[in-house]
Amino acid sequence: MTDGSDNKTEQDFTLYNHQADLEAPEVSASESKKTNQAVQLKVGNLSDVQKSAGKFKAADLYYSVDGKTWTKLDKDTVQVAENGKVEFKYQDVYGNESKVTTYEVKNIVKEVAAQPELKLTPDGEGKVKAELAFDKKDVDKDFNHIKYSLDGGKSWTDYKDAFTLTHNGTVEFKSYDDAGNESQVYTSVVKVERKLPAPDLTGTVEADKSVEVKAGNVEQAEKDADGKVTLLYSTDGKDWSKVDGEVKLTDSGRAMFKYRDGDDNESAVVVYEVKKVVEEKTAEFKPENKDDSKSDSKSDSKSDNKAETKSDVKTDTKSDVKSDGNGEAKSDNKPSAKMIKRLTARRLQRVARRRLVLRRTRRLLRRQARRQLRRLRLTRRSS
Repeated sequence: MTDGSDNKTEQDFTLYNHQADLEAPEVSASESKKTNQAVQLKVGNLSDVQKSAGKFKAADLYYSVDGKTWTKLDKDTVQVAENGKVEFKYQDVYGNESKVTTYEVKNIVKEVAAQPELKLTPDGEGKVKAELAFDKKDVDKDFNHIKYSLDGGKSWTDYKDAFTLTHNGTVEFKSYDDAGNESQVYTSVVKVERKLPAPDLTGTVEADKSVEVKAGNVEQAEKDADGKVTLLYSTDGKDWSKVDGEVKLTDSGRAMFKYRDGDDNESAVVVYEVKKVVEEKTAEFKPENKDDSKSDSKSDSKSDNKAETKSDVKTDTKSDVKSDGNGEAKSDNKPSAKMIKRLTARRLQRVARRRLVLRRTRRLLRRQARRQLRRLRLTRRSS
């Protein structure tokens, strides 16, 4: 070699001259389904292409993600983490290049396509309808799904159709897809409202004039509540106490009662007039007025006394009501509703009989008076 100043330089070099028709890379992916993981692309004919070079230097494999910058691969695979096009080619030291093979990765899904939404529709009668849906339209429901949990996330159920909730609680729900992506977990509080029947109260008056009160429709209330209910009572409307079976109230004022279910629903408040009940029950056991018995005729009094004595003895024996000899009744046991009804019926019968006796007595007196008047008139005429 000689430069412009006629300086000469000598250097040895090797000139390669080899023309080859390189085969294009054959590319395949490790995963064709949708996935949230990186996809591995593999060139399947690298070994064959390199062997075909014979005594010449084998071609190398190159790839590019922008079509401009090429990177040499030391192996036949490359990991792709994002969707997009990847180009491959072979090139050797002789300047030979294969055709470019382009592979487009489009099955990587990094997040769910839509978020879930929950719609709650209460009916006011102890049921809430729950419906789940996506917050977007045109979502591929074969690939995207929704699931929910009613136990705080311990177990999950795939949502298919609307479901019904009958008690207070929480609903947790999330969307997910077949690629393994999940949305955040959403939580919604459910309040179930229902109407409870008011307590059906019955009271039993004790000898000390206290009243044992209990509710007779607990089973119906629990059926309506779809669970246990608690009977509560209060004497001031502020502080409420639980009733276990029945509660004993003293002869003063009044008490209020209501039901409460496990979802904090409450029935209407029922006011129980304790003092009034005691006074009414006590009045039914007072002795009859002596003047009423005097107005009866002797024959009717005897028959009434016999009939009443027999019936009273039988009834009192069954109901454990004893007489102290002065006409006052003492109750060893609490009077039942049936006993009170029988006593009331007997009392009405006695009153009806006395009225009948009075009417008969008046008619008899009127007849006697007319007879005496006729006798007086006959005596005056004869004289």
